[in-house]
Amino acid sequence: MRRSLLIALILLLISPLAFAQDAVIAPSSLSRYVGKSSLDAGDLAKIKAYVNNEVPKLMSGEASESIRARNRLTEDLIDRGGRVSPIFREEYSTILLPHLQEGIEGDDTSTAVLAAQVASILGTDAATRLLTDHVEIQDEPRHAVRLWATGGLAMLVDADTVSKPRAIRALRTVARATADEPAWPVHRRAFTVLARGVGNTRGMDAGQVEIRDTALELMAETAQQTLESIKGGDVELVNGLPVVTGVMQNVLLLADTPKDRLWLSQAMTPVLAKGHEAILAQWDEIRADPRRQDSAARFLDESELLLGLMTETPAQDTQLSDAVRSGNRTDVEAAAQRWKRFQG
Repeated sequence: MRRSLLIALILLLISPLAFAQDAVIAPSSLSRYVGKSSLDAGDLAKIKAYVNNEVPKLMSGEASESIRARNRLTEDLIDRGGRVSPIFREEYSTILLPHLQEGIEGDDTSTAVLAAQVASILGTDAATRLLTDHVEIQDEPRHAVRLWATGGLAMLVDADTVSKPRAIRALRTVARATADEPAWPVHRRAFTVLARGVGNTRGMDAGQVEIRDTALELMAETAQQTLESIKGGDVELVNGLPVVTGVMQNVLLLADTPKDRLWLSQAMTPVLAKGHEAILAQWDEIRADPRRQDSAARFLDESELLLGLMTETPAQDTQLSDAVRSGNRTDVEAAAQRWKRFQG
């Protein structure tokens, strides 16, 4: 009897030690794995242990702890920049994304936003698909989540680790989402994504030209749709218009050939030529709010510059921003008439 009790006691004492020896201890960072060209079973176990250690903190709902976990889950990818190996990126994404999906689809908005922020750094098709699923209002009712999911796609459509078809699908979804998007910050963020597509820095073999052309086409369509919505009374959307003219200035300056400049002019001139009429249609409502007034002023000044360059039309002496701020409707009406023949 005593012998049986002694054996049972010994087994009870050594069992936790055996389990502890089998358990994988999470590494302090992923830096030693990020650049590896191959990952063995031990490496994958360590990566999983790291994720399993940080994800509960990300989902904790405690602000400082969640933000630290977000940073821990992304810092090694950010710090290494382009030196992240393809195998690590895919394996890490495969391990982490189910947790991020749980977070982004959960009830806590702050956790969903943090999950979207982490996904935007992964640079994979699967991460792009996850964010794309949360940019349309019928799929994602929380405007803060739509804002960060949309914004995260700006980095992903420019990442050559994301396939060309997936990037183009993301751009099309972002553009489509603007038709029903009621929140102007999300609407403006959508223009930022399209702008990133127009100015993408991918290699030629990674779809640089196709993504650029698609993004420009979608930007022109979305800007046209936005101007019509403003004319119809959705005046808050005016706050996104300076993003359009800002990116057009950059693209025009970077256009290397007459062919590229012609391509840009043909896409955007008919749209910008209608901008003055949209502002005039909601003149009093736009001028009643300082943010809307400033956005309209910037948009009109930049449109005048772009239209002059793209149509080779001499610039006017008047600054339309001054006209907007002073309430001088006449100057804006004269400009609208001047560009009317370019509306197409």
